[in-house]
Amino acid sequence: MMLKPGFDLIAPYYDFLAGLVFGRTLKKAQLTFLDNIPEQARILIIGGGSGWLLPEIFARTSTCQIVYLEASANMLNQAKQKIKDPAQAACVEFRFGTENNIQPEEEFEVVISFFFLDLFLPAELENITHILFRHLQPGGLWLVTDFVQTHNAGLWQIWTKILTQSMYRFFRVVSGISATTLPDWQNILAHYNLAPQKSAYFYHNLIKSVLYQKK
Repeated sequence: MMLKPGFDLIAPYYDFLAGLVFGRTLKKAQLTFLDNIPEQARILIIGGGSGWLLPEIFARTSTCQIVYLEASANMLNQAKQKIKDPAQAACVEFRFGTENNIQPEEEFEVVISFFFLDLFLPAELENITHILFRHLQPGGLWLVTDFVQTHNAGLWQIWTKILTQSMYRFFRVVSGISATTLPDWQNILAHYNLAPQKSAYFYHNLIKSVLYQKK
């Protein structure tokens, strides 16, 4: 998730809390399409949190051009500590800020936004996705993993609804996120020239990973 400054308060516990609720499912979902990242691609990771994903990317590609954009200073510091190899560390620009801190001339072959799109009100999300789309090169890949509305039956539908409502209440209190309910990020992305290449569901269809390609 893209972590606003309020996430500094729970930065040391964020991964633990996520694992407590979802086990390894969140990480499994985020790893699903990483193997599709081209060699030497210039990558933007927005809202990457504690940075556990960075070693996984380096294990799968020889890229040496990563902009790690994060709005939580504490999360950014944690991410820096995840890279032990000096050569790999030199490949990552750890940038404090939001989508507004992407430079006008910057273009990326890959954009990664994991558990990020769910934090914003629809109007905010439309503006954010417009910026990210603009900085993605034609033919580039956009990897998304996030929560979605489920259509389960019976107890699972009740459980996922309670879980989603509880998460939003929690993060609004401790981190001040603007969203009150899950935005329909799939519908918003459908308005751009993005072609879904692959998709996968996790945790009783509450989590979806999608590999988009810009037309």
